[in-house]
Amino acid sequence: MTDKLSKVEIESRLNRFSGTEEYHRFNMMFRNVVATDGAMEMANLCGAYWLLDVVGSWQRKIVQKFGPKEGLEFQNWTLKKRPRAGGCIVTCDDGNGNKMVSQTIPYTDFPLDKFGFYCMLSEVSDGKVMVILLKNEY
Repeated sequence: MTDKLSKVEIESRLNRFSGTEEYHRFNMMFRNVVATDGAMEMANLCGAYWLLDVVGSWQRKIVQKFGPKEGLEFQNWTLKKRPRAGGCIVTCDDGNGNKMVSQTIPYTDFPLDKFGFYCMLSEVSDGKVMVILLKNEY
């Protein structure tokens, strides 16, 4: 994690991204999930590579539950901190508010109170993959 940045500084840095120059494989356990430059910057600035792993870890179950078409085409992910209980809740919906999965993380030092991002099916040079991207990179 970089020197402690304020929430405003983190959001400002992340808002600079629009598109990506490269797709990053962040965990070999999730070979079919990649992250954009912006998603990697979020993970770096917020010390949140674990958040990318959360998304990667749910992909198989989402496909099993909703099927490849509905589960993979578009996912809207949200992290919300729980001030009283601690930790956060990470939720995925289909973009229309229909919840697909949710996971409670008992502890986090994630610096933002709320953070939203997408994961969607895309064609890259070596085939179809799920791409984790910032909302402004869409």
